[in-house]
Amino acid sequence: ILQTYSGYLAIKDYDMLGKYHTRMINTILDVETTMELNRRIPECPPFFSLVISKIEQAQARQVDFRYDIVCDMNDLHIDVLDFCRIISVFLDNAIEAAELTGTKQMHFSGQVKPDHSVLFIISNDTDDELNTTEIFKRGYTTKDGHMGLGLPTVRSIIQKYGNCTLSLNSYRGSFTVYFEVKPV
Repeated sequence: ILQTYSGYLAIKDYDMLGKYHTRMINTILDVETTMELNRRIPECPPFFSLVISKIEQAQARQVDFRYDIVCDMNDLHIDVLDFCRIISVFLDNAIEAAELTGTKQMHFSGQVKPDHSVLFIISNDTDDELNTTEIFKRGYTTKDGHMGLGLPTVRSIIQKYGNCTLSLNSYRGSFTVYFEVKPV
C-alpha cells in the first residue's frame, strides 16, 4: 500500500496525497478509530502513522488490537526514528504472538507518570512462556522464518539513551513489555 503513495509524491501533489491517504485509511479501519488517531497525528506523524499501520496489520490477522495513548508525543526525549523502530518491533511481535492464541488479543498504551516520564505498555496473549533473557540474543527466535534480529536491535537502540528503561514479563499466557522514556 505504501508504494501507491509514491505517485503523488513524485509529482508533489500533497493535497491529493492527503485525500488519498484519508480515503485509504477510512476503508481499512473503522471510522471511530481513524478519527481518533488522525486527530492525534499532528503530535507525531511518524508514530501515529505507524500505529495506524499496525492496527491494519492486526486486523488482517484477526487480532483484536486495543490501544489507549494518553500522552503528548512531543514531550518524548528520544529520537522519533529510534522510538518508532522500538515500538514497531514490539508491536510486530505482539501481533504475531496474539495471532497464534485462541483469544487473539493485544493492548498498547502510553501514559504520563507523575514524574513526567512516559510509560508505554504492550501486552499480548501468548501460548508460550518466554525466557526474557534469551530473546535479546542475536539470532535467537521462537518463530519460523525469522532471524532473531528485532529485539537485539531494540536493546542496542535503548542502550544509546540514559533515560530509557525496558522490562519484560512473561507469565501464564501473557507477555508484557514496559518501555519508559524519562525526562532529561
